[in-house]
Order: sequence, then structure tokens, then C-alpha cells
Amino acid sequence: MFKTNSRYVIVLMLTMMVGFFPFQGRVSANSVAVSPSTVELTATPGTPFQVQLEVYGAPDQNLRAKAYLYDYEFDLQGQVVLYKSGGVLPRSAAPWVTVNPGDFLIPAGEKSIITINGVVPEGTPGGDYWSMFFVEIFPFSRLQTTGMVVSGRVGGSFTITVPGSNGPKGKITALDVKCSPGLQKKKISGKINFLNEGDVIVRPSGRVEIRSMDNQVLEEILIPPVKIHPKFTREIAFEEEINLADGSYVALAILDYGGEKLAGYPSVFRVE
Repeated sequence: MFKTNSRYVIVLMLTMMVGFFPFQGRVSANSVAVSPSTVELTATPGTPFQVQLEVYGAPDQNLRAKAYLYDYEFDLQGQVVLYKSGGVLPRSAAPWVTVNPGDFLIPAGEKSIITINGVVPEGTPGGDYWSMFFVEIFPFSRLQTTGMVVSGRVGGSFTITVPGSNGPKGKITALDVKCSPGLQKKKISGKINFLNEGDVIVRPSGRVEIRSMDNQVLEEILIPPVKIHPKFTREIAFEEEINLADGSYVALAILDYGGEKLAGYPSVFRVE
């Protein structure tokens, strides 16, 4: 789900957008596809870099397309926030990057190549910088009334790692746990707030241990990895049905985010 920041209002007219963050392959809108959809590279300041993207068109008609950059971030719940142009966020990679060609033709049944070119400025601090690319497809004539009309846009993310990072740093800032009736057992649900204090993207994962008041581990709830940008906080939700008697318990969140130590945070809750 996408939404826009109120400071930079944009109108999103998407035919289809497919999760561009987890996948390294193609992302498609109808019969149009872009590959790869996720670009990650390391670039030394002052050294040019270039990445090629393949844009596949419709099998039976020529298509016009344009390519451009947007900034994005994740909100507290992990939804993507789009900005109407690149270069807005402090760690945007867009100011260093150009997409060529900006306007191009995709011949019927063929593919076109676009390139992401750039140079990281000298003196840029180490760490991760990111942005998004979009390829917008539209027919030669919007008056077309027969045959398939391909329109919409597809996109992906690119992350540039600049050497010299201080490494992953982060901590759990809050853990909220509650108990409610489940289908057969008690439903234990909650939220972990994790703050990325460093200058690189982290993907914390781990578990929430449910312990007795005398510190015996009774159950574990697994936490899959989530992506968190530098200086951002992410709320990680969890839920599990567990057979617990009435009483008080300790929930202990333990996350591995790639730092020197695991992040931990306890919270006491009641089952009634």
C-alpha cells in the first residue's frame, strides 16, 4: 500500500505495482516489465557508476515510456511513503543519479535498455543512500478504442552503499504486549518499536520469548526480517495463539540486526 507525504502531494495512477523491495527479478505492469527491480551497489566517492535496466514491452504494439526518480521512505507501520521528486530526503541518492534515456520507445515484442548513471560526490559520509526509479508506460494515442491499451507504471528501488560506514547500530525502544481470546488458545499480540541509529539499512529479525515470572522460557514467537532505513523507527507487529494459564508473564523481544550485540527488551503482561 502506498501513500503520499502531505508536504509533497502526488497523484498515483498505478495499473499495477508489485513489491519492488524484496525481489531481484522483474516487476511488471500488465505485459510491461522492468528487470532488475532492485539495484544494490557500492560506489566510492568520485568514481562513476552505471547500472543497466531492461524494459520489456507489449508483444503486439509499440509503446512510449518515460523514466524518472522519486524518493521514498517507510512510515512507522512499514508502508511506503512516496515523495513527488528525488532529492528530498537527507539520504536520497537521486541528486547523484541520472536515468537515460528519460523518454524512449519500446518496440513491439522487444526490449529497451535504460541506464542509471551517477557519481557519489567527494566527501560524502559513509553509509547507505537510496531512491526509486519509475518507468511510466502510455500508448501513442489515448484515443485508441480497439485492441489492448497498455498504460500505468512500474518501478523499483536502488541503494548505494558508500564505504566508511560506522556499521549497524540500533535498539528496541518499546515493546507492547497484550492478551485476548483466540480461537482455541490465548492470543498474544504486540508491537516492537526498533530504532535504526546507524547509517546503513538494517533488517532485524528474531523472536519474542514468553517466559514465566521465574524466567522459564515457555513459548517463542518468531519475528521475520523487516527493512529499516537509517534514523527511522519501525513498528514490528506479532501475533500468536499460545496455551497459557491465567497469571503474569514476561515477554522478551530479542532481535538480531547485524550489530555487535543482539537487541533485547522485556515487558510484563497478564493473562486473564
